[in-house]
Amino acid sequence: MNPKLLILLSLILISTQEDISSLQIDETEEDFEEIVEFFPYASKITDKIYLGSVLNAWDKWELQSDNISHVLCCAKGLKAYFPETFEYKLLDLYDIPSEDIVRYFYDAIKFIDSATRNVFVHCKVGKSRSASNVIAYLMYNEKKRYDEVLKYVRKHRWIAYPNSGFREQLKNLDVYFLKSNYDLEGLKGMTRKSLEEWVKTH
Repeated sequence: MNPKLLILLSLILISTQEDISSLQIDETEEDFEEIVEFFPYASKITDKIYLGSVLNAWDKWELQSDNISHVLCCAKGLKAYFPETFEYKLLDLYDIPSEDIVRYFYDAIKFIDSATRNVFVHCKVGKSRSASNVIAYLMYNEKKRYDEVLKYVRKHRWIAYPNSGFREQLKNLDVYFLKSNYDLEGLKGMTRKSLEEWVKTH
């Protein structure tokens, strides 16, 4: 393993008192090496939203430098590292195609909207789970289509790319927003299955 990567992960593990395997459930060593090399800092997606990895989530100084007030954690098994400093929301998401991410979109969008300053959104690598929630928020907030928002997010963080199951759910969300005139409250309580049914019947 890359020595610099091992040091960074070890520091995180000391702070969380978790086994190293817990940080490698969904991501490979290559994924972590890539973010260490190309994304040592969180990516600024908009004036309000920063997208990054667990390495950035552990860096209190970086979060404060980015004027973060809220942290949206989108990975199963991760924690609120600095609850005395930032407001957290934890989403228990696995980065697998079968995961139902739709059930979290409403809460994620509302949480980002509630931020008094900037928001840091992360998972483990800042590639799929967190990127999906940022895309969902921007689709709603900017009233833009999925393909356009995906391209925009990847322009600012090229590693960002939802897994195949999340892409399918985001495309259904795209149809929902367009046909419902961006009715956020109608999304509350929806699941992957109920969103699919809504899309089929409207």
